[in-house]
Amino acid sequence: MAERVQVQGLGGAVPGIQPTIQRAGQYSVQVQQAGRNKLMDLADALGQVNPVLQQYTRVADIEAEQFEEELAGKSPEEVQAMLKKTEGELDKQVRRGGMGWLTSPLNQKRKLKAVGQASSRLLMEQVYGRLESPQAGDEDLSTSDIIAQVQQDFVGNSEALNTSTFAQEGLQEAVNPQILPLVRQYDAQKNRIAKAENGVSTVSGFYDLIDNLKGTPEGLTAGDIASGRYTAEFNKIWDNTNAHTPAEQRVLFKQILFNLADQGHEDEAQELRVWAEDNKLKFGNASMSELERDQYDDFIDDTAEQAGSNREKKKDKAIEEINAEAMQALRDIRNPNKRYGEFQGITNITTERQLDEAVEALRLGSVDEDEIVLGNVEKEQLIKGFYSDKARAPDPVKEARDRSLVQIRRDSIDTFFDPTSTAYIGNSIANSLAASYPNSADVIESNPEVIQEAYSDLVLQLGDEAERLATESPDYDIEKITISLRPIARKLFKQKQQDMKQSFREAAETDAEKTKILNTATQSAEDEKVIEDTIWDQLKFWKDDLTTTVKVKNYTSVLSNKEIKELKERKKALRLLKDVDFDGFMSKAFGRMPMEMIKKAGGGEYETITVPRFASVKEQLEMKNTYKAAAVHLGLYTDLEILVDKTLPAGLPFNPKALDPRFIPILTKEEIDKGVGDETVKEKARLIGKENELLDFYNQQKELQKQYSGKKYAYPSL
Repeated sequence: MAERVQVQGLGGAVPGIQPTIQRAGQYSVQVQQAGRNKLMDLADALGQVNPVLQQYTRVADIEAEQFEEELAGKSPEEVQAMLKKTEGELDKQVRRGGMGWLTSPLNQKRKLKAVGQASSRLLMEQVYGRLESPQAGDEDLSTSDIIAQVQQDFVGNSEALNTSTFAQEGLQEAVNPQILPLVRQYDAQKNRIAKAENGVSTVSGFYDLIDNLKGTPEGLTAGDIASGRYTAEFNKIWDNTNAHTPAEQRVLFKQILFNLADQGHEDEAQELRVWAEDNKLKFGNASMSELERDQYDDFIDDTAEQAGSNREKKKDKAIEEINAEAMQALRDIRNPNKRYGEFQGITNITTERQLDEAVEALRLGSVDEDEIVLGNVEKEQLIKGFYSDKARAPDPVKEARDRSLVQIRRDSIDTFFDPTSTAYIGNSIANSLAASYPNSADVIESNPEVIQEAYSDLVLQLGDEAERLATESPDYDIEKITISLRPIARKLFKQKQQDMKQSFREAAETDAEKTKILNTATQSAEDEKVIEDTIWDQLKFWKDDLTTTVKVKNYTSVLSNKEIKELKERKKALRLLKDVDFDGFMSKAFGRMPMEMIKKAGGGEYETITVPRFASVKEQLEMKNTYKAAAVHLGLYTDLEILVDKTLPAGLPFNPKALDPRFIPILTKEEIDKGVGDETVKEKARLIGKENELLDFYNQQKELQKQYSGKKYAYPSL
């Protein structure tokens, strides 16, 4: 819209005004000077002679100032609304008295300039916003160009401004004092940013080149940098600093050394310092001085030392954070209201075993925490620390289990297993077994491990039950868990009591059988029934007038008696023992065949006659024990199948655990020669109840074999 200023009778006396925008924020207003005419001369004359006209001018000035103050008090929204109005609409407001304004052409010009000045606040807000948040392409424009573009868009979007050169003139006058300092400020800031970016590019260029060279297959060997091998590459990067001052260049070089030393490239930093000195690296026009050289060397050492310390601190912190994460997962798992945890990206960990496995997995995986890589040593430290903290951490399940278990043991268990207590379980078991086993008290006393093992097993089972109850408990209530555990404890105790009784019955029977075997097998040759005055001539068992039972006893006595040193007598006794018909002998022992009797015939001779009489219970027991004793010297207990079947060839059952390896051959010479690790040796030790004393068992048998293999105690069956 063309500029309109209502002036009556002045014709071409009103000057034309054209605003212009120059580069770098320099603004001016070109004013076309109006020519003089008679009316103007008349006005001047009237102004000199008519005081009324002077008064009119003063009133106009006052009202113009009032209008400017009115505009200054308006909000940015109100000013923005005014700028949307055309000049004609503003004139209407004046004519209608909405602005309380005189119709002087001068005042109209002032009015329009005031509107432009008021809009300067909105323009500057847009300018600041654009400079703070640049648009695409602004990096290629100067600050002046950006401001001019913002102002052009601002004027173009406002009807009150784009239709009035006077409004634009007022706007320009208001913003000129602000724009020029703003241009200088932002241009200086851009220069600083550009310099900083160039410096960063230089520093990273040196670091990346050296770091990448270390990562190549051929590698960066010691001395490559100092030798000048990469001089061309280094000089090309350093040329980017030519726009910097010498002081800034020194700062950049120091930053390069810092980055290398700080990231573990201390040797490369030292070589680069040597290269810079040898190749006369320029800081401006000056090369590195000796003082600077020494300062750089110290700086590299200090930086590397501090970096190493910082890396250790970061690793310690990383370990601490991972451990804290694991402990939080542990607390979540133990929390009855949650029951699951998360660790290192693994979700829904519901058991402590799963958490342990997740922590253990760190041994094999790569552990990165905030760009810190943990090595094997740090990972072991982390895992060890977790288990240590876990052991000290309060576990509500274990605490509830332990407290309830302690309560049950104090009330119902420990008293029965206390040897000093009148309620000691050993006493009650001995009393209950006394009728069948008169020596039951001695058996219990000589086998304390039975009660000890039963107690340990009972406590373990109760602990498992207490843990189960605690795990299922919603609130870990100790009293409720203890109440639920008490009937379980009573049931388990009764079971253990029966198990202990059975163990002691077996022990009593084993001891009795062991005694019978050993007593019979080691019967002394001093026995008056066997030996009287001499060894052979007076031995009754060489005559035919003795029963088989007496003969077998005599044979075993000769083999067992260490006083008989002649090897031939032992061999003879063994041969005679092997000639015994043990099948018939054991048929009598089982009451299946009648007994033979010795009767003295005429002439002082004895004869053997058979009468239809079977052996008594006592005689049968004696015969069976005699057979078991003979089996020792016959080597029957060295047969693995016999030990497995627990039955001697004549059909007599026996308890392998009653065999004492100190006196009874169980291993053959060939098995002893194979050593303690032989599978048959281990199996025989298990069968006689010595699997937990394997070495003792082997050594006892080896010593026994030495006795039997000598001239004095030869035992041919081995």
